[in-house]
Amino acid sequence: MKVFQVDWARNGYNAKSEVVISTATSKIIKTTRQFVGATPTGIPVMTEIFETKRARIKTPSDAIDLRNE
Repeated sequence: MKVFQVDWARNGYNAKSEVVISTATSKIIKTTRQFVGATPTGIPVMTEIFETKRARIKTPSDAIDLRNE
């Protein structure tokens, strides 16, 4: 894994971010954003964890499939 420190900005929001990338697959594994000022959700720290093995991803039983609409 490699860890990068970056400045993130989108739609007027800004954050100091840490991005973890797999050296084996070059895929993003995790991001953590510490917002500076306003936040899009009202939460000052946001962590996203990305599942890279699709077989582990399950669809909720009550999910509505919107792909064909």
